[in-house]
Amino acid sequence: MNIFSIFQLFGGLGLFIFGMSMMSDGLQRGAGSKLKMALSKLTTNQFSGMLVGTLVALLIHSSATTVMIVGFINAGLISLVKSVGMMLGANIGTTLSMQLVSFDFSKYAPLAVAIGMMFYLVGKKDKYKHIGYIILGFGVLFIGMELMKNSVRPLRYSETFQNLLSHTDGSTIGGMFLGLLVATLITGVIQSSGAMIGILFALASEGVFTQFSQIFPLVLGAHIGTCATPLLGSIGTNLNAKRSAFSHLFFNIFGAILAILIYKYYAWLIPKTTTDLTRQIANLHTIVQITNSIILLPLSAIYINKFIMKIIRGKEGKQESSFLEPSFLDTPEMALMVSLKELRRIGLITRKMLQNMMRGFLTFDDNQFIQVLKAEESVDNLKLTFTQYILDLSTRTLSRRQSIMLQKLNKAINNFERIGDHIESLVSITKNKMDKKIWFSKKSMDKLVELYLLTDKIIIETCNNLNPDNLCTDEKYKEYSNRIMETLSAFEKAIVDFNQDILDKKEEAILGLYFAKYVEAFEKIVKHARNIVMLENEPLFYLKKYKYERKTSPKKEDFSEKTKDPKYELYKFDENILHNNDSLIENESE
Repeated sequence: MNIFSIFQLFGGLGLFIFGMSMMSDGLQRGAGSKLKMALSKLTTNQFSGMLVGTLVALLIHSSATTVMIVGFINAGLISLVKSVGMMLGANIGTTLSMQLVSFDFSKYAPLAVAIGMMFYLVGKKDKYKHIGYIILGFGVLFIGMELMKNSVRPLRYSETFQNLLSHTDGSTIGGMFLGLLVATLITGVIQSSGAMIGILFALASEGVFTQFSQIFPLVLGAHIGTCATPLLGSIGTNLNAKRSAFSHLFFNIFGAILAILIYKYYAWLIPKTTTDLTRQIANLHTIVQITNSIILLPLSAIYINKFIMKIIRGKEGKQESSFLEPSFLDTPEMALMVSLKELRRIGLITRKMLQNMMRGFLTFDDNQFIQVLKAEESVDNLKLTFTQYILDLSTRTLSRRQSIMLQKLNKAINNFERIGDHIESLVSITKNKMDKKIWFSKKSMDKLVELYLLTDKIIIETCNNLNPDNLCTDEKYKEYSNRIMETLSAFEKAIVDFNQDILDKKEEAILGLYFAKYVEAFEKIVKHARNIVMLENEPLFYLKKYKYERKTSPKKEDFSEKTKDPKYELYKFDENILHNNDSLIENESE
């Protein structure tokens, strides 16, 4: 095998992984919100969780699915117990997607690239572009597969490589564990069991592998190595999210051990399904994970979770789970009440983000920044879930007050999401400052800590005002408004004072730029908090406790019929109206 064959092998592997990533990205762009909602909501029990996990992983592969699950646990959208079935389903789903790859579609790959590119470039609607991206990824994947096949073809005649393969043999103890170790390491590095299985497909299709015993330990190693992705994804998350990532590792190690113990049955069964070694790899990949899930799923709720909690110990404050239960949708006032509680929970998550950011700013601890970025992902997921919840609620028969309150809740969640974005930007500013080795004086640091405390206090008061039992009153709103104005004045004064220090040559100009960035971000956070409390103080923003148990039902109106009403006709306007204000533009030449 010459150097160019090695280039071809790694280039083909790169295209294979990139093709999988394109297909996954296309599906997530086109149906990402629906897939996330399916994972976070359609899990009434372990079995349904496994089915949903299987479906999602079939579409976007297990690595993306398991990372998504870990993120949902970190956000409090799903519990550790519910995640077990999803993790098992994710294992099965990715094996089903590789069943498709095991068939030789390489000759159709150029056509898929052409069709996909045509959809992507010509399609004017996003959905056509997403479809084109998926088809394009399909073609790129199989072009990568063909390149890998061509690159490994000479290995069929290499005595050195054949001798090496003889040591990875499932029929011997040493060969079993060597193959397991090699495949685990390779899969862990490339972070994709699909890519590892793709390499095995290429080797088997070109006759490099000739026996089932050679590929058996390598498939099991791929199952274990893929756990690196959720384990890395759990860095910076809460304790239960880390436990979920570990449970994925436990499942796959258990499955590998079980498969090793019953190797002779697999060695008898799998070759009977097909004589094609490539298809045998795909079938082994699927059957091992299905067997593993059948055994573990009934035990997951009681025994496995207790075992994982004993292994992964730690002290962590109790994290509230999501309040958005679908059952409350039938009682709109109760749904509004839990929506307020959820808003408060999201607000407290952003407050923790700000704390971690400032802790990282003061201690140069990168782990604090990782926690901020993970929490920001959680806030994004929570916004998606919250928006869908109030959208579902809007389909019920609501009072006018309830209908208007939904609009205010939607504005509030948007403001909290923007607060999270600004805190994330503070992390970027801090990391950039640290990379450039720019340090503030003690005086400047003290001032930034003071401004942080003012901002933190505003977020806390904003969250407190969202307590359904203690909503913002006129008196509280006046006090809050005065504090907001005082805080914004403090920000403005801090900039003026720092600029004076620059004029007096006590501070450098570059420090002034960074100081202003911090103050600007704090100011934006406070203004978004003010927007939320302004919504709370509006006349129709209140709850009626006596309506908590009052039920309603979904509307049965056909909105497509309503839009045929003349008042919904397309507004006709004169194009020239858009240019009415053109005369106001100042002419520079004058």
